[in-house]
Amino acid sequence: MIVYFIGLYIVSLLLGYDTAFSEATLMIGKSINDTDSRTGYQDAITPRILSILSFVLYGVVLAWIVYGFIKYGWLVGLGIIVGFLFLMSLNKVILLPKKDSEHFRRIITGSMIRRYANYLRDGDELRASAMKALLEKLDIPVSELISEETNIRLEPLGPYTKHFLQEIEKDKEREKAFITIANSPETRNILEKYGKGPEILNDIYWRLMASGTGEEIANFVIAKPILLETYIKMKNENLSDLKIADRFLFLFEQLRRGHDKKA
Repeated sequence: MIVYFIGLYIVSLLLGYDTAFSEATLMIGKSINDTDSRTGYQDAITPRILSILSFVLYGVVLAWIVYGFIKYGWLVGLGIIVGFLFLMSLNKVILLPKKDSEHFRRIITGSMIRRYANYLRDGDELRASAMKALLEKLDIPVSELISEETNIRLEPLGPYTKHFLQEIEKDKEREKAFITIANSPETRNILEKYGKGPEILNDIYWRLMASGTGEEIANFVIAKPILLETYIKMKNENLSDLKIADRFLFLFEQLRRGHDKKA
């Protein structure tokens, strides 16, 4: 039994760290968000490995508690649940880093910088541009990072980096185009209907880009009023950025397949 409860404490410590990490990504994601979204940019800034580890950890916690019920009976099992929650809360208060700690911020921004560098390395300028925008919202000196990464790690990919820098120059033109779209009657009616301002178009663009839809789909969603309204409705239903991106990717894949069959 001693071994079991030692393991229970270790699991509570790990789950406490995981929940504190999730709270940190939520706090930072909302702090750089320009709209009233419930989660902000949490999905975009969360390290990918965290989702996998969380899934595994919750499975371990469930298995550990179920084993306690089977091994020691339901009364002790209920005590295990109460004790587990108490230990997890106590660990978060006393031992673990707080959600606003520099510890979590370093991990999150470090993951974003690595993804940004990898996108540059792979020639994925669009996703690199989306990640750059998020890094700048966190006051990370992206221009210096471009120079460092190009000189040290990304030297063989000079042409890609050059093209990326050219894309950055187009950002202002893109924002002007979004303003034009926002002033069109149909789009303006939709924005007014849901109480949104023109700036949300730029926010939607970068959210879709950061979630992997690509520039074509991101622009299409903004340009087509019916798709724009669909996006806002899904966001109002508190769907995550990744879930919304998956639905649009699926939609456009079906449209392409239908077009190919007609051809």
